[in-house]
Amino acid sequence: MGFTIQNPSSESSATSSASRGSDASSPTPARGLIIVPAFNEELGIADIVKRIAESVDQDVLFVNDGSADRTLDRLHEAGVRVLSHPVNLGYAETLLSGIEFALQHGYDYCVFLDADGQHDPKDIARLVQTLQNRKADVVIGSRFLDATGYKATVGRRTGMVVFARLASWITGSRITDPTSGFKVLSRRAMQAVSGKVFGDLHAELIVLLAVSDFVIVEESIQVSPRRHGSSMYGVLAAALYPLRTLLAMLIAWLEARLNRRNGEKP
Repeated sequence: MGFTIQNPSSESSATSSASRGSDASSPTPARGLIIVPAFNEELGIADIVKRIAESVDQDVLFVNDGSADRTLDRLHEAGVRVLSHPVNLGYAETLLSGIEFALQHGYDYCVFLDADGQHDPKDIARLVQTLQNRKADVVIGSRFLDATGYKATVGRRTGMVVFARLASWITGSRITDPTSGFKVLSRRAMQAVSGKVFGDLHAELIVLLAVSDFVIVEESIQVSPRRHGSSMYGVLAAALYPLRTLLAMLIAWLEARLNRRNGEKP
């Protein structure tokens, strides 16, 4: 997997390190990395950079997935840390690149936050707190745990309900939003998925980890309409998405069951 990395200025990095505390007698706080996958988001990427900076004081990694527009230029102009794929590898590979970076640099957890502006960075602290308080491996930002007024087309909403019920049935736990892109993963969860092949790192990830006895919990979130650009799923990809997701969930379930039978973890 090829990519290049641009780091923020040394002053910015020093500030980030200092914010984690310099008192050697104090317990070392958990270090988290916010991973933002970006593909052709030139119109809105500067806004999400600003909103993240205003909301949290954590390290951030933008992963540019071979954008054909000026997304990479906008990120360079913002002076943020960027990992860039030379070609478009897809959503799952983009997140996996971020996970590899997080593991290599010693982070204790990571946060997936979409670059399209629909996820509110102000919710990050609450999801991370849930991860720590409930000793969870994955926290899903759920659009359906509470009545948040989230709107979707009939076809898409039907698919979400089907995936949620199937995931709940497979895992034996109530899961309301397995296809949410807003998640927090513990280091243990990151290690479990590192190096594996995924379709989109949504429902199949939840099934694989839940059946393998990882702790999955949900926190209610509200999402906003996309502000700029268009969905990463084209017409054909959107049409095939339900079938691909169902197949991926089945494969993840079979893999987890086989691992359990052999006494292995994913």
